[in-house]
Amino acid sequence: MKFITVGSDGNITGMYLTDPGNGVAVSDDDWTSIGPGYKCIDGKIIEPAIASGQEQLDAAKAEKISNLSAKCQAFLYNGFTSAAIGEIRNYPSTVKDQQNLASVAATGASASLWCENNSVWLLTEHTSQQISQVNADWVLYLNAAQRKLMGLVTKVNNMTTIDSVKAIDWI
Repeated sequence: MKFITVGSDGNITGMYLTDPGNGVAVSDDDWTSIGPGYKCIDGKIIEPAIASGQEQLDAAKAEKISNLSAKCQAFLYNGFTSAAIGEIRNYPSTVKDQQNLASVAATGASASLWCENNSVWLLTEHTSQQISQVNADWVLYLNAAQRKLMGLVTKVNNMTTIDSVKAIDWI
């Protein structure tokens, strides 16, 4: 004989080889069949309900949208390019970088910004017009990523099979 403990909601909270004192006795067959989502109601093991096809599709869509949102965020934090200083440079775009750029752009003053040239990151002086252009380039990059994400989310929401949902990816 083996034992389980059960919460007030029927969820199985523990499995034991010996009675923990508040255990419910279960047969060896029940013991080996218990898995995630199983419950015990009035001493009877209850299998989890199988989600309907629509519920499975909805869950796949929610998971895919969450995954796409995370990939969009990673894309946005990976930096962007601007030719504001006369040559194409890479600029950082973490949340802190975005805040710093917005703050500097709001002042209308000249300032130094981090940018990459030939794999070397340098704090480079920019005029107020150049900063304004870097900020405009960032906003274009941001909006393009947001439009791409919304297009992919719309596509996911229009899919009718789990396989078609899984086939959509951020590329």
